[in-house]
Amino acid sequence: MKMLLGFGVAALAGAIAGGVAVQTLHAQSKPPAWAVAEFEIIGAKAFQEFAAGNAKGVADAGGRFISRRGATYSMAGEPPKTIALVAWDSFDRAEAYYKSDTWKNLAQARDKGSKFRAYLVEGTK
Repeated sequence: MKMLLGFGVAALAGAIAGGVAVQTLHAQSKPPAWAVAEFEIIGAKAFQEFAAGNAKGVADAGGRFISRRGATYSMAGEPPKTIALVAWDSFDRAEAYYKSDTWKNLAQARDKGSKFRAYLVEGTK
C-alpha cells in the first residue's frame, strides 16, 4: 500500500513539474515586444505626474525602459520631439499593460501634459 501511495505521489509531482515546464517553454517561445512613444511636452507638471505613474506601472507589469527622452537622430524625415522605448517579454504582456486600469488612469495627465503617440512593435523569435 505504501508503495502505491509513493508511486501516486511521484506521478503527481511529475505531472506538476511537467506542466510548469511546458508553461515556461511556451512563455519563452513568444517573441519580445517594444512600446515606442513619441511625444512633445506641453505641460511639465501634468507630464511629470504621468511619467512617475507610468514608470511605476511599467515596472510593476514587467516592462523595462530602454530609453527615456534620450537624444534622437533622424535618418529620414522629421524626428519626433521626444522618444521613450519600453521592452516587454511578449506582445501579450505589453498589450495587457496598455489595456490596464493603471494606463487608463494616467490618460488625463498624459493628454494634459503632452502631445502623445505610441504603438507596440512585436519582435522576432
